[in-house]
Amino acid sequence: MAFDKEFVVSQLEGVEKAAEIADKIMSEYSASVIGLTRNRDSLKAEKEKLAEEKKTLTEKLAELETANADLNGKLESGLGDKEKLLQADIEKWKSAATKAAEDLKNQTSEKDQIIEAMKSEHHEYLVRSEFRKKLDKIPGVFPEVREDLEKAFFADYPVNTLEFVDYAGSKEYRNKDSKTMDDLLMDKLNSPAGKRYRENLNNGGGAPGSAGRVPSGANPWVTGNRTEQMRLENENPSMAASLKASAGKK
Repeated sequence: MAFDKEFVVSQLEGVEKAAEIADKIMSEYSASVIGLTRNRDSLKAEKEKLAEEKKTLTEKLAELETANADLNGKLESGLGDKEKLLQADIEKWKSAATKAAEDLKNQTSEKDQIIEAMKSEHHEYLVRSEFRKKLDKIPGVFPEVREDLEKAFFADYPVNTLEFVDYAGSKEYRNKDSKTMDDLLMDKLNSPAGKRYRENLNNGGGAPGSAGRVPSGANPWVTGNRTEQMRLENENPSMAASLKASAGKK
């Protein structure tokens, strides 16, 4: 499915002002992607220009080498000083052309490296955006530790190890072991080190380790489940506040 406004709205189903939030997300996404694309196209055009210059220099070098070989043959036949001076000029131009070709090769390599870096930045932007979207759907995650959780997740699963692939008809980010980002995120949250990021399933409320009960299923402020909302506000106000914040409610 294309990453467009329709897709974003579908992921925000049940969220108040979903269309406005989707417009904001697509605006930020477009600004980043279009900027990267324009820079990439500019570098590509410059690379093509350098390649054309390299071609011209290579052709000129070939001509000079042919002329040089011809003069060498004449000199070996006993031609005079005029031809020797001409040969010296050709050698000088040949050296200059060789240096220009080497400089062009180095410039082309630098442009290739810049383009690869831009592709890497674009990939990281998409992967992190997908991570945050998935995190928004998980109830009970403490808002104040979301940034730390993101750092810890990508320390365990670096961005460059996650690829957007079509696996059994489903397109999503997976690691080299074909585990989805959803699975990896839940593995992290359910690990001993990851439990501090989320309300405890057996002890909840306020901070990790306090008493209360975590709702089973989706965030009630996303689904609009008023019964579950009222229960949480009475039994576990801090968790209710956390879930409200995750759903973008006040």
